[in-house]
Amino acid sequence: MKQITLLLTGYIGSGKTITAKYISECYGIPVFDSDEEAKRLYDDPKFLSQVNEIVGGGIIASDGTLNKKALAEIIFSDETKKQRVEALVHPKVRENFKLWKETKISPIVIMESAIALQNGREGFDYVILVDAPESVRLERTMKRDNSSKEKILARMKSQKIDLSLVDFIINNEFDFKESADELIHKLMNFGGSKAVFAGSFDPLTNGHLAVLKKASTIFNKVYLVISKNPEKIRHYPEDKMRAAIEETFKMEGLSNCEVFINSGLTVRFCKKVGAKFLVRGLRNENDFTYEENLAKVNRWFDPGIETVYLRADDEIISSTFVREVYKVGEDITSLVPQPIKNLMLSNT
Repeated sequence: MKQITLLLTGYIGSGKTITAKYISECYGIPVFDSDEEAKRLYDDPKFLSQVNEIVGGGIIASDGTLNKKALAEIIFSDETKKQRVEALVHPKVRENFKLWKETKISPIVIMESAIALQNGREGFDYVILVDAPESVRLERTMKRDNSSKEKILARMKSQKIDLSLVDFIINNEFDFKESADELIHKLMNFGGSKAVFAGSFDPLTNGHLAVLKKASTIFNKVYLVISKNPEKIRHYPEDKMRAAIEETFKMEGLSNCEVFINSGLTVRFCKKVGAKFLVRGLRNENDFTYEENLAKVNRWFDPGIETVYLRADDEIISSTFVREVYKVGEDITSLVPQPIKNLMLSNT
């Protein structure tokens, strides 16, 4: 089984460290503490000198070691210096994490880090966010650090997490253990596969839905991606189509499927979300010839991407056909999900 690599992150005061400790102690899953690893980097006088130069001095104590408080005050009050320090620290931490996880035989390994996601999710199969209301996090951090409300709020403001890159959220307002247990059990029971099903979906048809349903039983996570193509005229706006598809997912109980709108290359989106599989729907041998050529192009961009072909059974998959049928006044009830039909009717 492929080793599943997790990133456990969280806002200041969310409790990510205690969550990581609980998971490690209860399940024996190795956890790489990025904060501790970063601190070890400062033991190197050469590295410490580099950081000192970046922040403009004042962070080296009289004994030649790092003055942690001085560094914290500088980087949390100067975003530019903070980013420059992180640009030096984080690549080294990531490289050490790669070497570390190769020594572990566990089916799951975890990196605990507050900032790793700022550099993208490449290298992680899943991202877990530990979260709690800001008021709770503020109170916790003030007690923990014995610091003022103003300073903690400034630190909170400086931390940004792209929620579109997060796969799971553990709510730690009261007790995180039940949510953590449920998530770890789920991860232990599958190989962590993700797939992307991309197209114009203008509109989504029952054929597309049939392909998606099959994919949802094969893969643990399926991203339906509405691709924006400036060379094509859309008949139904992407944002409205996304809302209608999300309603369809709820109606069909497709809890492991999500909808995104993407304006770039699909293979780049795959890399962003950590997906290794592209799902394509087939109707006939002509489709196969076309899709195989497209698959070769995708593999050229990213050799790690595999294309999986699924049939839509007897469902009509062509959006063009559905639009034409609707245009001449025929009933499309059997061709599209009800939320999509509602959108088409409202767009007339």
